[in-house]
Amino acid sequence: MRILFVTDHTYPPHRVGGAEASTHDLAVALGEHGVEVAVLAAMPPGRLRHLPARVLRRALGRELLRQDSCMGYPVFRAGDPVRASAAMLARFHPAAVVVSAGNYAALADAFLRRRLPTILYLRDVEFSSMGGLPKGPRVAYVSNSHFNAARVAAVAGVDADVIPPLVRPERVRTETTRSRVLFVNPVPEKGVDVAFGLARARPDIPFDFVECWQLGARMRDTLLARARPLSNITWHQATSDPRRIYANARILLAPSMWEESWGRVVTEAHCSGIPVLASRRGGLPESVGPGGIIVAHDAPLPQWSDALGRMWDDPARYADLVTAAHRYAMRAEIQPPVLVNRFVALVEEHLARCRADSAEVSSERRS
Repeated sequence: MRILFVTDHTYPPHRVGGAEASTHDLAVALGEHGVEVAVLAAMPPGRLRHLPARVLRRALGRELLRQDSCMGYPVFRAGDPVRASAAMLARFHPAAVVVSAGNYAALADAFLRRRLPTILYLRDVEFSSMGGLPKGPRVAYVSNSHFNAARVAAVAGVDADVIPPLVRPERVRTETTRSRVLFVNPVPEKGVDVAFGLARARPDIPFDFVECWQLGARMRDTLLARARPLSNITWHQATSDPRRIYANARILLAPSMWEESWGRVVTEAHCSGIPVLASRRGGLPESVGPGGIIVAHDAPLPQWSDALGRMWDDPARYADLVTAAHRYAMRAEIQPPVLVNRFVALVEEHLARCRADSAEVSSERRS
């Protein structure tokens, strides 16, 4: 079986967000399962990436794709993944297409027009940016959390199977010095104001702020200016090796202000027994479980500081949370073999439904 993952985001190693990391780990695991995988993504930033599509077409002719295998499987990068769909299918012939991030409607439509079985893997609840959610016999849905599935059912009337993000423990697990609070992706949506507030309130605690999403120059300068007076904050650029991120973490801070669909960094941290201090937003309570403390996202700073103190200052409480994080990371329903088997079964079931629908349509036409 061949599966094509599609996104209009850039893709590793140029982008290291949670959706991309989850797609990569799933692609690797599927390859080990005997499934042939490829990815179609946006071209990374550069001279050609910012040219208008008509100029790209004239410059590159019919070939709109650049192919590489730096991730261990074919990755096709295009100035416009939707426009490149025909060229993509001339190079790779998938049994099914999985739209994994971006403008789901436009990406899905490019392949549904060619009657390809298509699965939308919903990894957030920002439905307004998805361009709408297509429906039909050749479309199936997967959500990465029960929270996400409930929301898409309520908003769009779509039933989605729940398959949590696949995290390969060997890729993220590390021995940690347990000496610092880790905050990944220091942007407003992820609760950077809470993180700065906690660093000011607890100057005795060292913090690591690690970039994730690509920051514009102005925002980055603003954030660095806020961090500079706080001597207990160390700022780090993004890295493709998660073990470097968690190597010194005692606590993962995830005070997200928006509705996280899951929060991949939570599961990654749990793999090393790192407990999490997170906001009660979206699917975070689901991913954190007993392996951390949850605080209302709009709670005043003293409540956040009190929760951090209970985790940092109380050795017995911290030890209990470490044990809980380890155990929660080992629960059967998020283990890679389980998730791969469920995903393959879902794809096979969707392919069978599509074949049955095609047979029914052919029968009606003959009659």
